[in-house]
Order: sequence, then C-alpha cells, then structure tokens
Amino acid sequence: MAVETPPPDYPETLACDGIGGRVVLAVTIGTDGRPSEILVKQRSGQPALDEAATAAVRGWVFRPATAAGKPTSTTIQVPVNFTPPQPRPDFCFVLDEERKRAGG
Repeated sequence: MAVETPPPDYPETLACDGIGGRVVLAVTIGTDGRPSEILVKQRSGQPALDEAATAAVRGWVFRPATAAGKPTSTTIQVPVNFTPPQPRPDFCFVLDEERKRAGG
C-alpha cells in the first residue's frame, strides 16, 4: 500500500502543448517500504513523461508486504497518469511568447 505518493513533476512544455500519457512501472518495494528497483513496463510515448514518473515513484514510500508477520520485498505494478491541466496554466502563455520570439 502506498503511504506517501507526491505527484510527478509534469514537464512544462508537454503540459502546455496538451500532451499527456500513461506510464506503467514495475516497482520492487524493499522491506523498508522504499522502491529498490523501478522498471518501465509500458511507455507513454513521451520519454520526458516516463522519466518524470520514474523520478517521482523513486521518492514514494509504501507499507511493505509481510510474510509470516515480517516485512518482505515484493514487486507491484504502478500506473502513473499525466493529464494535461485545464485550463492552461499561466506559464504556458509565457512559453508561447518565448517560442514566437525564437521563431517557432
């Protein structure tokens, strides 16, 4: 069971461009409740989202599984969803202006 799960940092350019996705991670949780290994099982199609999900889950804390009353290591699947914010955050308009000035 997850105890502390702060959300991942959403890459600003993807959020502003309305790009989202879903990443599925295989997370091995150690006896201390912290992820000891994280593997991307299903990619989002956006490497920046995959990296953001992995970085966030690396800092999560779980209640470790138990066997015979003692903590044990286990692997679970963790989906991480990125849904573009609505309405668009104010910083997106600044990014739009910077892109215009840069010619893109």
